[in-house]
Amino acid sequence: MIPLQCAYLRPRFLTYHPVQFSGSTSLSQQFILIDTTEPDQGPEPSGSARTALSVIGQGFEGPYAWVRADAAALTQKLVFPGRRPLADLAVEGIVQIHGNPTLHGDSVLTLPGGSFAMGSPPEEPGRNSDEGPRHQVRVRDFGIMATEVTNAQYAAFLNASGRRGTQDRPWFESQQEDPQSRIEGEPGAWRASPGFEQHPAVNVSWYGAQEFCARYGGRLPTEAEWEYAARAGTTTAWSFGPDAADIDRYAWYADNSGGEPHPVAAKRPNSWGLYDMHGNLWEWTEDCWHGNYRDAPSDGSAWLDKGVDQDCPYRVVRGGSFDFPPWVLRSAVRGGFRPGDRYVLLGFRCVRSRSPGMGPSTN
Repeated sequence: MIPLQCAYLRPRFLTYHPVQFSGSTSLSQQFILIDTTEPDQGPEPSGSARTALSVIGQGFEGPYAWVRADAAALTQKLVFPGRRPLADLAVEGIVQIHGNPTLHGDSVLTLPGGSFAMGSPPEEPGRNSDEGPRHQVRVRDFGIMATEVTNAQYAAFLNASGRRGTQDRPWFESQQEDPQSRIEGEPGAWRASPGFEQHPAVNVSWYGAQEFCARYGGRLPTEAEWEYAARAGTTTAWSFGPDAADIDRYAWYADNSGGEPHPVAAKRPNSWGLYDMHGNLWEWTEDCWHGNYRDAPSDGSAWLDKGVDQDCPYRVVRGGSFDFPPWVLRSAVRGGFRPGDRYVLLGFRCVRSRSPGMGPSTN
């Protein structure tokens, strides 16, 4: 599962209680939020169990439960359905808590499977030869993040993992290494630059994107899944129509971005509720790069090089970015980067395969 709104605490005491909220469900189907006050200090919860949680830095509102418990004992026992035990997320006394996933920009949507024509027709303006031959692909149901992963989310992941990759498989570049990155700090204390929390995480390699998704029970989308989601049932060059007349409503691109990425979900989503599938950042996929679709899988799976164990010279990216013209943001456009590349143009979102017990289709 994807880490959603996260809070970072240095708790002596965590708050936890399986309270029910006005017609809602118990804690086993809710997400807990945490109070860092000392025993017998701090405000008491209101009767509706709602407050502005400025104490944990995000300032969002939401139902939460208060019962103080010993942190060590709680982290050993409390396990979220489909998630890791809290103890597994502890780093030097810091515990990562997942917040309400229905908050703006944090939802994971399940898309019903189906068949679609992948690639572009020969007559599509701006078409590249690597977009063909157009072929039918069938994908299964899968969940996908509504937005690109943000700086706040990626910094949370870095702190929780306690790592940042290896010399031959680096994950990202910080602001100290590239001023265009908006994640700053040091190992164990990474943070999004103030005012850039909801901007998409940039300078993340394929390795860093893959590790993020895998840690929380997800993965990168296959190229077929990505295009299926981007098209949202359409066959036109863009999901919003056959020409770029409405592109300013849906995408950040060369003519409106000012040469930089923008906060996620600032433009209109496609008809399936997915933001920034056109523009803002190129997004990593699982597939190895191939120069055309001859012999490509027809079942929606990732197209990997034979004999290559999770490594290939180039990985496919999709969607275009803030620095490209409209024709590069078409649904069928493909690109390729080395898996270790880290650029301000590169970001990602995660998907998860549908399986029994994963919960409702929209989280």
